[in-house]
Amino acid sequence: MGKLIKRKGIHTLLQAIKIINKNHYAYPYKFLIIGSGLEEFNIRKFIKNHQLKNIYLLNFINQLELIYFYDLADYLILPSNYETWGLVANEALEMGTPCIVSDGCGCANDLVQNNLNGFIFPKKNHIKLSNLIVKILNSNKQVCINKKIIEKTLIKYNIDKSVSSISNLN
Repeated sequence: MGKLIKRKGIHTLLQAIKIINKNHYAYPYKFLIIGSGLEEFNIRKFIKNHQLKNIYLLNFINQLELIYFYDLADYLILPSNYETWGLVANEALEMGTPCIVSDGCGCANDLVQNNLNGFIFPKKNHIKLSNLIVKILNSNKQVCINKKIIEKTLIKYNIDKSVSSISNLN
């Protein structure tokens, strides 16, 4: 969800899906990419050229409507090469949706906790990402990552804590 620009790492995700589709075609999974931007044409071209029929690309969606997509998703995948933080991870976790994020996202160092509220993979590494997705699919890992665990990991990331931390900088 967001801007479709190069640094967002969408091509890492596309390459991972291509590998998964080639080697693990029995999985009934779908990927949804929401957003618009300079890479949209290239993404559509890649999807068409590699016949990735389980990827759906939606244009920009109003933030008020995004909650339905977070609720629908088993996971949020944030494959960014560089992301100062990655607010979509906060939004997804707030809705109880675990995250798969690259280590290029600032939230990978603090917010996302491997095997607790999501998973972290090395940025630009589509092979590791594809292996991680297949591992999750094979183990049905989303059952193990439940909303109570996600809620516990979010306790230290709220407005009051942020304001307090900033106030203490003086």
